[in-house]
Amino acid sequence: MRVAFQGEYGAYSEEAAIRYLGTVETLPSATFVDALDSVERDHAERAIIPVENSTEGSVGEANDAIRAKRETLHIVGETYLHVKHCLVGNTDDISRIDTIYSHPQALGQCRRFVSGYRTIPTHDTAGSVRIIAEDGSDRVAGIASRRAAEHYDRTVISDDISDIKHNHTRFVVLERRGASPQEGGDKVSVTFTLPHRPGSLHKALKRLLPVNLTRIESRPDRTGGWSYVFFADFVGEARTLDTVVDGLRGECATLDVLGSYRAAPFELSP
Repeated sequence: MRVAFQGEYGAYSEEAAIRYLGTVETLPSATFVDALDSVERDHAERAIIPVENSTEGSVGEANDAIRAKRETLHIVGETYLHVKHCLVGNTDDISRIDTIYSHPQALGQCRRFVSGYRTIPTHDTAGSVRIIAEDGSDRVAGIASRRAAEHYDRTVISDDISDIKHNHTRFVVLERRGASPQEGGDKVSVTFTLPHRPGSLHKALKRLLPVNLTRIESRPDRTGGWSYVFFADFVGEARTLDTVVDGLRGECATLDVLGSYRAAPFELSP
C-alpha cells in the first residue's frame, strides 16, 4: 500500500502512517492538498493527515483541505501519535545555536524552549532538518523527530523538548469513496453550516445529546462573507449515530459526513 503524507521523509506524519498501517510505501507531498490529490489521482491508496494537536489545537489548513475533498475522499480511520520533539543540529554543542527552524506547530509546541532563539518557520519538521543539514553551520538547528535526525544523519542535541510532555497529535486516514467496502464504526466526522437566525446553533447542538461530542470548532468558509463552517466529531453506537446525523441534517443549511470509522484508543504516553 502506498500512503501519501504532507512533509518530507522523517516527518511525524510518515511515522504515524507506519505505526498505524504497518509496512507501507510512503509518498512525501509538499502540502496537505497535494497528499489528498495523490489519492484522488490513484498515485496513492491512502493519505494520512494531522487534524489536531493536544497542545496547539486544530491544524486549520489540514481541516480545510479535507473538507475541500469531501465529495471524493472520506475518513476511514484515525490514530494518535505521542510527539517527542528533538532539537537537531550539525553539532552537539547547544551553546553554538542561535537560530532554530521548524514548522509553526512545532515551534508553538516548544514555545518555552525556543524563547531567546531566532526562529524561522518551515513547511515541515523533517524539512527543517534537511535545511540545516544543507546549511552545515553549527549555529542552526531544527525541531523534528529522532527519525528525521537519523534520516539526515544529524545530531540530536536535546530530546523531548515540548512544553507539555504529553504532547499528542491526532491523524486521520483517508481514501477514495467507494475504494473498499466500509462497515462504518462508532465515530463520525461531519462538517455543517447553519442558517443565520437566532438559536440555530442551539438547536443543532441539542441533536447531539445522545452521543459523545469529542470535538467541535468553527472555521471561516473561505467565501469572504463572514460565514462559518463547523467541524464536529462524535462517538456512539452505529444506530444512534445514524439517527443523530439525520436529525442534525434537519437543523443545518448544509451537512457533509467526512467519514464513519472506528474510534482509536487513546492513552497518555509515559
